Amino acid sequence: MFFGDIAPGAYSWIIPKAGQANVGVGFSPKFANGSLEGYFKEFSEKRGFDIISPRLEGKYVPSEGALDRTVSHNGMVVGDAAGHVISVNGGGVPLAMIAGRVCGQVAGDNVRNGRSLEDYETEWRNILYKPLKIAANNKKLADTFAFGSERRTVMCMAILGTRRMGKLIRCKHLFP
Repeated sequence: MFFGDIAPGAYSWIIPKAGQANVGVGFSPKFANGSLEGYFKEFSEKRGFDIISPRLEGKYVPSEGALDRTVSHNGMVVGDAAGHVISVNGGGVPLAMIAGRVCGQVAGDNVRNGRSLEDYETEWRNILYKPLKIAANNKKLADTFAFGSERRTVMCMAILGTRRMGKLIRCKHLFP
C-alpha cells in the first residue's frame, strides 16, 4: 500500500498474484484534480512496472458511511448502494454478504409471514452500524488532517504508527 501524492485522499496498491500483480489506485475526488488514467499512469511510471492489460476498470466507492435509510416501502438496499463500505479502505464484500443475508432472510419472512421489511434496517444496524460509524469518523479525521500534501500524509502516518493503523483497519477508535 502506498499513501500520498499518487492517490490523493486514498491509497494505491500492488498485490502479487501468480507472477503478475493486481495494481490499483484509489483517490478521493475531494482531493484530486486528475483522472483514474492519469493517476494510474503516474503510479506505474513511478513504480516501474509494465501494464499487461491496457483496460482500466474502476468505480465509485462510497466512503461517507451508511445511508440514513436502507428500507423504503417495499425496497431494501445492500452493499455499496447502502453505504456498507469500510470508509478507510473501501472494502465492503464481507459487509455486503452479512447485510445481504439479513436482507434475504427478512425478505423471505416478509413474503411467507408478513414480517416488516423495517426489521432489515434494525438487524443490519445492530450488527454493522458501530464499526461503519467508527470507520467513517476515522476517514473524516484523515480527510481533515492527513490529506492535501505529501508532508501532511507522512506526518499523520508517523503519528498513526503501527498500533493505531491496526485499530484503523479493524474499525476501532484511534484515540482513547
